[in-house]
Amino acid sequence: MTVAELEAQLRSLLKGEYSSLSIRFNDHAANYEDAEDYYALIGSEDDISDWISTEERQKAIDTNSVWEIQWYPQTPVGFCRIKASSLAACIGGLTK
Repeated sequence: MTVAELEAQLRSLLKGEYSSLSIRFNDHAANYEDAEDYYALIGSEDDISDWISTEERQKAIDTNSVWEIQWYPQTPVGFCRIKASSLAACIGGLTK
């Protein structure tokens, strides 16, 4: 996939005038925690439906590599989010 194709795919998620998108990597590290400690701490508050799969979640924890794409498709109020162990997996999950 070229950069132009990737940009087109990401832009296709955004429909509204006030829509936005962000990509994050290892947000848990901002609190000086690794992924395993962070996700153990938040436990049931972790929205499992945000992850590509339970296997991807475990792989992200095992490798301490958490990628997240979050977008507001119509307005700055309601959002969608997807998480995986790699950016490629996140991008692949957008088509599911």
